[in-house]
Amino acid sequence: VTFDDHILCRQTDVSLCSPVCGASILPDGEVLMELKCSGGIPLWMTEVLSREKIYKTSFSKYGTAYQTMIFPQLYGVHKVMMEGAGNA
Repeated sequence: VTFDDHILCRQTDVSLCSPVCGASILPDGEVLMELKCSGGIPLWMTEVLSREKIYKTSFSKYGTAYQTMIFPQLYGVHKVMMEGAGNA
């Protein structure tokens, strides 16, 4: 079980030697819990998760960063180019 509460994304200065910095891709107060099991999740853990109303979902760090940071920048550039082409 791992918990991540400070997942960052950046597009510049991406060296692993660079200081930790970037834009958060998780809303404030949200935590990503990841379960990794070689087989099935133990019954006792499924009972705890069900009791706490924690259910399986998908979350892609890369996909979320792309949707929230990269795609809007690309769309903004594309939109400006398309608007300019319409005026030509």
